Amino acid sequence: MLSVTDQATRESAEAIWRSLGATASHIAYGMLALVWLTTLSFSPFPKIGLLTALNTTPKRRDSPISLRITIYLALMFLLATMAVVSTVLNGILNLDMEPSDSWEWNSVVPGVATVAMTALSAAITTYRLYIVFCGDHSVLIIPSFLVLTGSACGLPILHKIADPSREYASAVQFTLATVFYSAFIIHSVVCTTLIARRLLGEEARLMSLIALRISAVVPLHSLRHIPSITANMDASGPEIRKEYRVLTRIIVTSTAFYTIFLFVTVLAYMLQSPLRLLLLPVIPQITALAASLSLLQVAISITYRVRDTSNEVVLTFPRFAFQ
Repeated sequence: MLSVTDQATRESAEAIWRSLGATASHIAYGMLALVWLTTLSFSPFPKIGLLTALNTTPKRRDSPISLRITIYLALMFLLATMAVVSTVLNGILNLDMEPSDSWEWNSVVPGVATVAMTALSAAITTYRLYIVFCGDHSVLIIPSFLVLTGSACGLPILHKIADPSREYASAVQFTLATVFYSAFIIHSVVCTTLIARRLLGEEARLMSLIALRISAVVPLHSLRHIPSITANMDASGPEIRKEYRVLTRIIVTSTAFYTIFLFVTVLAYMLQSPLRLLLLPVIPQITALAASLSLLQVAISITYRVRDTSNEVVLTFPRFAFQ
């Protein structure tokens, strides 16, 4: 049992951490706004993006980021905006910030944003996995199960999912929140590992297909006697390998950043560390940032490679922008 002095000290410390969490949320939102406006420069609406002078389609009739992904990023930005606005209004209107079990809008709105953005991000990652495995539905079983499980756990506790105060949550609510975040962490790790392994082995599969296609015209035993063919294949290998490695790095780094952040947040929540008060309010912004940065890097890679090659086909990059 805490004494009155200890209780007052604890509440004062938590108030500071909550203030830091709100500040971090606003800073992350500012970063998200800059990244989102930059992605618009590579979308079908480049004139409203930050890089208005950038000619992103000198040799392509389509934009690096397709319309559907532009809508997806706009939706993520809108949900992040909802979460930030609710936090700002809480401060302006001096609403009661003490945790409760009521479904008040100031607790539901951040929860809706957190659940919706986490599920949307996982859905896009799952679709990436589906694309990489060339439409193999079997690879969707585990990721889909994890997304549905996480979403099902998050919906009943929309008013508590973004609440960092475990002591005000029932055992069931705490368990559901833990399963929610854990399911999406596992989903992120599984999908990223499968995508990375598939992409790193894609170069060998592609070169095998090229050799098979050539052998349909020229017998395999005759290939070594045609220097131009063998030279082109030897020269293409490193270039193809480089492209898939770049794409793998983009996917792994962006996902690793998001996954590590979620893991630390869940750990802080389970241990009731004061760090939870800083990290939980930032989840919507970090989720949107990870998705936006990943697609922005892909868009920049597409633009860079199309500028440097006369061929409009850029292997896997356009597929990850869902052209």
